[in-house]
Amino acid sequence: MKSSNEYLQKDSKIPPHMVAWLSAEGWTAEELSFVEQHPEVNYINENGQYEDTHEKAKRLMKIHARQEAQKGERAREYDSKNNYQGKDSPEWFRASIDRDLFK
Repeated sequence: MKSSNEYLQKDSKIPPHMVAWLSAEGWTAEELSFVEQHPEVNYINENGQYEDTHEKAKRLMKIHARQEAQKGERAREYDSKNNYQGKDSPEWFRASIDRDLFK
């Protein structure tokens, strides 16, 4: 596993002393990188108070990983015989025409 300093880019917006401090607080390099790459994340709750940002970052990382995995699932499609084919592949298209037109 890379250290926090190696994982973050050289043009990181997180200052090195903050990286060292957050690492000592238990943040992993992946969590720091995720927070830096997703600045749109709002760490203030409905009451205007800061939530536990470390726990929220962990939750958001899980959600993001799940969404990325689902993107791959959406690009697949199955024909009526449940044979895997890539979405809109020529083989799948031709097989469906042959099946429906030449019964």
